[in-house]
Amino acid sequence: MAADTWGLSWKGTTGSWLASWARNVVPPTPPEIPTVTPAGRKTHRKRYVVEIDGQHFDVDGPEHARALLDRAREIAALHARELADEKVSRETIRRTGKRPIALPTPRIASPNPELREVLQTARKQINDLYRSAAIDTELALLMARQFELEDEEEALLLLM
Repeated sequence: MAADTWGLSWKGTTGSWLASWARNVVPPTPPEIPTVTPAGRKTHRKRYVVEIDGQHFDVDGPEHARALLDRAREIAALHARELADEKVSRETIRRTGKRPIALPTPRIASPNPELREVLQTARKQINDLYRSAAIDTELALLMARQFELEDEEEALLLLM
C-alpha cells in the first residue's frame, strides 16, 4: 500500500514528473577527441646575458644591453673617481714618478655574439673613463710633489 500511495502522490505513470522528464530530454553528446598538436620544436625566447665583473645580468636584447651598459658607464665614472681619490695620499705623493698609476677596469663579457658590438663600444668608453681618471690622478700627484719640493727649497733657503 505504501507503494500505491507513493505512486499517487506523484500522479502515477501519467504524473507531471514523468512529463517533465520527457520534455527535458537532452541527447548525450559524444566525448571530445583531443586534437593532435603538430610536431616540431617550441619557439623559445633567445636568452641574452651580460657579465660585469663576474655578476650576470639577463637582458632582453641588444637595446636592453646598451641601456644596462650605459648605466654601468655612469657607475664606472664614479668608481674611477673614488679609486683615483684613494690613490692620492701623502705616501703616494712621495713615490710619484716611479711608475704610472693604474686603475683596475671592470671586466665586461657576454657569451652572445649578437652583443659583441655593443660590448666593444661600452668597454672602450669605460676604459677611457678609467684611463682619464688615472691621468688626472697622475697629474694631481705630480703637481702635489712639485708643490712639496718648492716648499722644501724655500725652507732650505730660509735656513741658510
